[in-house]
Amino acid sequence: MATHSAQSTPTWAVVATVDEPAVLIAAFARHHLAIGASEVHLYLDRPHPELPPLIAGLDKCFVTLCDQDYWANSSDKKRPPHHLRRQKLNANAAFHATKCDWMLHCDADEFVGNANMLAKDLARLHDPTSAKHDCLKLYNRERVWMGEAASKTDANTWEPDSLFAGGFRFPTELYDDVLRDSFEPYGDYLTRGFSAHARGKSLARVGAPLDIGIHAAMHAGTHDNAPQKGSTAVLSHFDGLTPLHYILKMLKRAYETPDGPRVRRGQRRMDQAFFIKQNAGDADLLRGFVRSVKSLTPQQSEHFSALMAFDAEPFEVQGCNDLDLSAAAFDDVLRDQNAAFFEMAGLAYRGD
Repeated sequence: MATHSAQSTPTWAVVATVDEPAVLIAAFARHHLAIGASEVHLYLDRPHPELPPLIAGLDKCFVTLCDQDYWANSSDKKRPPHHLRRQKLNANAAFHATKCDWMLHCDADEFVGNANMLAKDLARLHDPTSAKHDCLKLYNRERVWMGEAASKTDANTWEPDSLFAGGFRFPTELYDDVLRDSFEPYGDYLTRGFSAHARGKSLARVGAPLDIGIHAAMHAGTHDNAPQKGSTAVLSHFDGLTPLHYILKMLKRAYETPDGPRVRRGQRRMDQAFFIKQNAGDADLLRGFVRSVKSLTPQQSEHFSALMAFDAEPFEVQGCNDLDLSAAAFDDVLRDQNAAFFEMAGLAYRGD
């Protein structure tokens, strides 16, 4: 494990357990290495034969296939049935193996943007002789697609051409009081104006007595979150790279158990999964629902802007000029890889 003086520039790594189309995994790795990450650790939840040529030459990208042998040698001795447990085990394996000073655990649809701010924050915090600040919190924003409003059953809706198109909303405690009515009839499906989480992710100091969790690090051997210092850098969450990708994500959650999603935080998120499962056969209804919870009309964006909770600037992914980041190609892969699942769920909307 590398050690650094307080005056040296601290290094940071990223770890993710991934089960996404190879182009997204490659974009995740390329982008973070391009903006300054010293290592990217990818734990493949299943084989991805299309991935190696897309990350060829990235000598700081470390790929681990989580196959039967891998899990047999883990602390659980078998593959954990729930993905959150798999994520935690993999994140902690990377945390104890990395040569970097700090490690960020996030998902493959979450991208650090302003890495210069992250570097400054880490430089201010990095003092190997002190445990005062062992965690740095990255607050997250959520990508939204932009377009004119359409009725909830109108088939002629706007959809993105590229994976990283759109602007960003920030969470606001005023959503229920000020903004919810503008999202009717689906306003109750958003929390603080978000369809997904607003809890952020954190970087943990390597070598500190910590266990890596999903959103934060904990004091080792406990369930108590370690104190975090807020960062000026922001994590951009692309919760559904395309409408079909979001639908797939929610359907997988809806079928986690015979009764629906596993019980966890976020009832409104669970409600999204139930809605999509129950209405999988109505393509127009699904399209309108996704449109409502994942995009902003001009009026809605003005409302978010008035609360200083909106950024219209699209995200600039780095190091990916030769990748096909079109929504059409991405959806082709989703339809091909999930055809049997979509058929089982009776999904009418296929994004084509």
